[in-house]
Amino acid sequence: MASTALAFLGGGETSQNNMQDGPVLLVGHSYGGVVITEAGNNPKVAGLVYVAAFAPEEGETLGGMAQKFPLPPGFSEIRPVEDAS
Repeated sequence: MASTALAFLGGGETSQNNMQDGPVLLVGHSYGGVVITEAGNNPKVAGLVYVAAFAPEEGETLGGMAQKFPLPPGFSEIRPVEDAS
């Protein structure tokens, strides 16, 4: 769904927002909620549906949302993979 919402945000004659005849209802799950929030600024969007998704306030980032909560147990033990190739 996020890729569809991103296409909806795009410009030009081939973007999804120019191909829709009527109102659009966008649905986002998880990170897709962040994407549809931005896409919801389009005048053709009739509504947004968040399914277990992040629903940021205007101008709020996903990182900013995450800072409101404590780190999960064990998070400090996560290490990058030395050789990820």
